[in-house]
Amino acid sequence: MALLGVSGGGIAGMAAALAASRAGHDVMLFARPADQPFAGGLQIAPNGWAALTRLGIAEAAEACSLRLNNITVRALDSGATLIQLPLAQHYASFSRNALFGMLNDAVGARASLTRVPCNLTHIDQPP
Repeated sequence: MALLGVSGGGIAGMAAALAASRAGHDVMLFARPADQPFAGGLQIAPNGWAALTRLGIAEAAEACSLRLNNITVRALDSGATLIQLPLAQHYASFSRNALFGMLNDAVGARASLTRVPCNLTHIDQPP
């Protein structure tokens, strides 16, 4: 398998590096240390749970998530309920910080994934 480089230690960069490592590649993750927490939350639909499963973090995500049972659509002006949609499949919510932490832990646990702390500004490629 090839040695791959991934730039960026945010959610997307760590997910890409983790996926490549789990697919059998050796990976170098070039990223400056994270110093700011992520604000906000995420709502994860069934396809998102499939991705978390492939990344090996679905169990950790399940442990910190809040299960969503229905979606309520309300009128903007009055707040009156317009419709309630039951969610038969697995939908849940958790914080971006939680996802960052799960990915960070999973990246650190992979022997085939090396984190290179740096502030990558450009890459020179030979002609």
